[in-house]
Amino acid sequence: RFLYKDLIDLREAGWKARREEETAKTLDEIKKDFEREERAAAQQAQQMNRGYHGGGGRGGRDNRNDRDRGGNMNRGDHRGGRRNDRDDGDYRGNSNRGFGGTPRQRKEREVKVDKDGFVEVAATKGSGGGGGGSRFGGPGPKILSRSDGGKRDNKSNKSSSSRSTPVAPPPPVPVAAAAAVAEPLSEDKLKQKAKTLRTEYMEDPSEEDVLLTFDECKGTPRAGHVIVQVSVDAALECKDKERAAIISVISILFRKGKLTSDDIGLPFADIIEFIDSFVVDSPRAMEYLGDMAAEFFHIKALDVAWLCGQAKKLEEFSGHLIPDVIENCAKSLVKAYSVDEAKTLFGAANSALIGLLGAEKWNEIAGKTGLN
Repeated sequence: RFLYKDLIDLREAGWKARREEETAKTLDEIKKDFEREERAAAQQAQQMNRGYHGGGGRGGRDNRNDRDRGGNMNRGDHRGGRRNDRDDGDYRGNSNRGFGGTPRQRKEREVKVDKDGFVEVAATKGSGGGGGGSRFGGPGPKILSRSDGGKRDNKSNKSSSSRSTPVAPPPPVPVAAAAAVAEPLSEDKLKQKAKTLRTEYMEDPSEEDVLLTFDECKGTPRAGHVIVQVSVDAALECKDKERAAIISVISILFRKGKLTSDDIGLPFADIIEFIDSFVVDSPRAMEYLGDMAAEFFHIKALDVAWLCGQAKKLEEFSGHLIPDVIENCAKSLVKAYSVDEAKTLFGAANSALIGLLGAEKWNEIAGKTGLN
């Protein structure tokens, strides 16, 4: 079974092997490799020593700056203490705002950019009214203007009559909209995302959560194809509840425009082409294939004529399985939806079915499934 997957990967890579074949090296090649590694190690050690000495010089400059600020140390320490307390409180009170959480929480943490290219910053919640306040219930900090250009006047500070007037905060700095686009995921993370989709749906069958989780793959090329491929492979060997979740997730993503017909058709075509290998590992694989096909027919992602074209590929090595493929797809469609819908969908491909099976065999299958 894994050999056919390797064959598919090799075909998608243009028949180029992923790894170069290693051959025996001569003594001269081994000597050159050894010398190259020694030079690389020596250069790395030299860079580390240079970085160590540079760090010492910067440390001396920092100490000198601390001495120059001797008169302001107490004030700086006081402000720094309050800031550290606030940071510690935020860490303790908002531990859920990390990289995990539900899809809704991950969506709330995404950077939002308005139509003018500005980052939208949510106001800090306070306990004293609807305005922006501090975490401890007090009013939030205000930006004050000074008419003297920033110079302090001790006398004016002591006078209660001379107060600075609050002004509007500075406008936000525009950020490129591309910064909000998610970075591409690796193939391993994309496969894990496929598993996360069905696991979350089994725990909470929410269409909104499915869409939010899938949107985290926006910046990854062929994300839909990979997710469907991993999912349909797993559907042939997993338990019934997990299989139902896989079918539902794919259906939701297609109906909401997140997947295309090719995203579903290409991976599902591989399942049909190599169904004989899956039947060896999973005796009910043919039945599970029919369950997936019935849903894909219902949402108009695929049709019966397409199924006939893919089943025809079995003629060379596994032609005896073609009637089973057609019959199981028809049975699953009748069971999941209705005889009338199955008659409509299979009747539209009547000529293709007769061309694939022959009129006698197709009439026999239609009689078994109630489609005649």
